[in-house]
Amino acid sequence: MRELCFLSDMLYSHKFDDETKLELKKHLQDVATVSLVIIKEKQLNFSLPQKVIEDISFIISICHDFGKATKYFQDRLDSDNLRSSHTNHALLSAMAGLIASIKYVESKKEYLDNEWSSFIPLMVFYIIAHHHISLGDLSESINKPENEKYILKEQIDKIDNSEIQDYIFIHNDARFSFPELKARLSQDVQTLAEDKLHEQFYNFPDLNLQHIFLLYFLFSVLIDADKSKLILGEIGRRDSIEIGADLVDSYKQSKVFEGNEKIIKLREKAYKEIVGKVETLDLKHKIYSITLPTGLGKTLTSLSFALKLRERIKNETKVIPKIIYSLPFLSIIDQTENVFNDVFKETIKKYGSRVLLKDHSLTDVIYKTETEELDTNKSEFLISTWDAEIILTTVDRLLYSFFSPAREYIMKFHNLFNSIIILDEVQGIKDELWLTIKEFFSYLSEIGNSYIILMTATQPIIFEKGDIIEIVSSPESYYKDLNRVMIYPNIKEPITLNNFIEIVINHIKNNSKDDVMVVLNTIDSSIQVYKDIKERFKNKKVIYLSSNIIPKERLKRIREINMRSKSGKIIITTQCVEAGVDIDVDTVFRDFAPLDSINQVSGRCNRHFLKNKGRVFIYRIIDDSSAQKKEYYSYIYGEVHTGKTKEVITSSEISEDKIFCINKDYFDKLKRAHFETKEIIDNMLKCDFSQTRKFHSILRGDDFLKESVFVELDKESKKVFEQFVDAIQTKNRKERRNKLLKIRKGLAENTISLFKIGKREGEKYLIGEFIDEKHGLNCLNKKYYDKKVGFLPKNRTILL
Repeated sequence: MRELCFLSDMLYSHKFDDETKLELKKHLQDVATVSLVIIKEKQLNFSLPQKVIEDISFIISICHDFGKATKYFQDRLDSDNLRSSHTNHALLSAMAGLIASIKYVESKKEYLDNEWSSFIPLMVFYIIAHHHISLGDLSESINKPENEKYILKEQIDKIDNSEIQDYIFIHNDARFSFPELKARLSQDVQTLAEDKLHEQFYNFPDLNLQHIFLLYFLFSVLIDADKSKLILGEIGRRDSIEIGADLVDSYKQSKVFEGNEKIIKLREKAYKEIVGKVETLDLKHKIYSITLPTGLGKTLTSLSFALKLRERIKNETKVIPKIIYSLPFLSIIDQTENVFNDVFKETIKKYGSRVLLKDHSLTDVIYKTETEELDTNKSEFLISTWDAEIILTTVDRLLYSFFSPAREYIMKFHNLFNSIIILDEVQGIKDELWLTIKEFFSYLSEIGNSYIILMTATQPIIFEKGDIIEIVSSPESYYKDLNRVMIYPNIKEPITLNNFIEIVINHIKNNSKDDVMVVLNTIDSSIQVYKDIKERFKNKKVIYLSSNIIPKERLKRIREINMRSKSGKIIITTQCVEAGVDIDVDTVFRDFAPLDSINQVSGRCNRHFLKNKGRVFIYRIIDDSSAQKKEYYSYIYGEVHTGKTKEVITSSEISEDKIFCINKDYFDKLKRAHFETKEIIDNMLKCDFSQTRKFHSILRGDDFLKESVFVELDKESKKVFEQFVDAIQTKNRKERRNKLLKIRKGLAENTISLFKIGKREGEKYLIGEFIDEKHGLNCLNKKYYDKKVGFLPKNRTILL
C-alpha cells in the first residue's frame, strides 16, 4: 500500500484513478531511497568515488520533480484537461538540478577533475530534462531554457514559499533546500538559461565512454526508481535468492540426450573442461569466449559455467551477479526457454519469476512471486527492469539498453552492471558493429564489473587476442574429433533455379528415407522450390519455413521438424533456421552464402551424429526473372563477405575437421577488409544520443523499411483481435494499457513484418494493396495469406 494524502494544503506529485494523491515530498524521498538502494548494491569502477555517484543520484532524485511544486501543475492534477506549457515540470526541475549540482561540484573539487566538474552539472540537467522523454541531442536541449525563460520565470513565481518551507533534504554532508533553490532560480534563471548552460557546454572537455556510461546508469536508475514505488507499492525490492551452482549437473544426470556414443562423449568432455575452468579463472579478466562445433551442448555448458562463476563471485566479493542470456533470433528462443524451464523447475516452483524471467515479444506479460501472480502493470514493470536472477532475452533488447534513446530500453541498463552476460550465436552481429560492440563490452566489463561470454561455433574477431580469453583449451581439437559432415561447394559456375530444383528432386528420389533441408536466400525462390517439391512428392511430409509465416506457426513447424520420421521429411526454408535452431537432418542443399552462414546451416546436418556422414551441397543460383541474371545471394549479402568466402573455399569437398582452420582464415580476411563504424559512439561522446537510432538500422538491416501486419487466421487470432478492439475502445488510459499488455504476446505471435515496397515474382507491390487498417491496426487481407507459405501477394493460394 502506498501512503496517500488528501489534505488540500499539501503539494502532490501524482493523482490516481481513485482520486487520491501522493505527496510530492514523500515521492521525492521514495525515489531517492530506491535509487540509493540500487547503487549501493553495485560495485562500480568509475573514476569517481562511489559516494560521489550516490550524491549525484540523490540530487537527481530530489530535483527531478521540483517543477511539480508550481500552482500550474497542482491545478493540473485537479483537471486533466488543464494542460499547457506552464504545467510541464521537467525543464524547471532540470534547472533546479543544474543549480544544486553546480553547488555540489564546487564543494567537492578535491574529488573531481576538470572533466567531471564540467560534465556533472550538464549531465544532471540533461537527465532530469529527459526523464519523461527519449534521449536526444544535448546541444539542442541547452537551448530550450533560453527559449522558455519567460515561462520558467512565471513558473517560479507560482511556487508558494509556505508550501515548500519543509522541503529540505539532507544527504551525507550536503543540504538541499527547495526554498533556497527557488531563490537562486528567481535570481539567476535568465543568466543560467542564456549564459551558464552554454558556457558549461562549450567548455566541455573531451569525454570518454565512462562519462556516457555514468549518464546512462544514472538515467536508468532514476527511471526505475521513479516508477518503482508508484507501481510496486510495498512489494519493493527483495534480496537475491539462492540458486544452486550444480543445477545443470543434476539436470544432465536426469536426462537422456540424443546422439551417438562419440558425440555424447565429446559433449561431456567439453562440459567438464569448460565448467572445470571456473575455479582457476583470474577474476580480473572479464571477457571470455566459448568456441565449440554445433551440437556440442553450448547452451547447457555455458549456463552451468555462469552458475558456477556466479557462486564463486558471490563467495569472494559478496556481489551476486545476474545471469543475462541473450539470443539473436526469436526462432531459437522457444527451445532455449524449454531447457531453462526444465533446469530451474523446482526453484521456479519455490520462487516464481524471481528465478527466471523471459523478456521478448513472444512471452506473456506475467510475473509470479512466491505467493501470487502480479497484475499486468506490476508484471510489465518487473519484466522491463529485469527483476530476476536469470534473464533470457534477445541480443536486441540487451544492446538497446545502451544503444537506444528510448526510456523503456534504457531503464534496465543499470542491471547490466555486475552481471554475467552470455551472447549466444554472436556471429549474428554484423561485422560493421564489431568495433562498437568491443568498446561497449570493454567498458561494461571494466566499469561495471560485468563478465562477458561470447559463444558460437564460428567465433568472429570482435576482440583482439589479449582482450579475450578462450575457455576451451583447443577448439580446433573438437572439430578434428568430429567428422559428421562433408560439405560439397559447387560454386565455380552458377546454375538456374530450375536446374537446382531438379538436382534436389533427384537426390530425394534416390535417398527416400533421408530428412532433407533446402535453404534459399529469398522468399520468392523458397516458395518456388516448395511448390515444385510438394507437387513432385505428394506423399511425403514437406514443411515450409520463412519469415512470411506468422511466428506462432513457425515455432509449431520447428517442433514438427524435430519429430523423427521413418519416411523422411523435406524442409524448405530461408536462412531463419540457421543459428541455434535444434534441427537435425541428413542432407542440406543451400544457396550460396557467406561462410559463417554455411557453417551454421551445416550445423543442422547430422547434428547428433546419428548417421555415418551428413552431406551439405552448396550452389550458386541465378534469378532468371532478373534482367541482369543476378544471383540470389546478392539480394541478401554484401560482396565483401561472399567474396572472402569464395577466396577461402578452394576445395570441392570440405570435411568437418577442416572447418575450424577455414573459419579462422575467413575471419582474418574479413577483419582486414570490412568496415567498422565508430560513428555511433563518436556521436554519443558528443552527447548526441539521437544518432543511436542508426545502431538499430545496422543491427537489423532494412527492418525500418518494413511494416508490422497482423494476420487473423484462426479462432485464437480472431479472439486476440476482438480483445484488441475492446482494449483500444476502453476510455480509462491505465485500464486500456493493461488490456493491451495482456494481449501483447498474442499480437506478436500473429504478426509478420512486410516490406512497405516489395517485389514478388518479378512484380513490384505496395503493402497498402494488401492490408486493411482496422481500429488503427494494420491487418492483412486474408486472401493474401496462404496457410502453407504465408504472405502471398496474389489473389490465390499456392496449393489447391
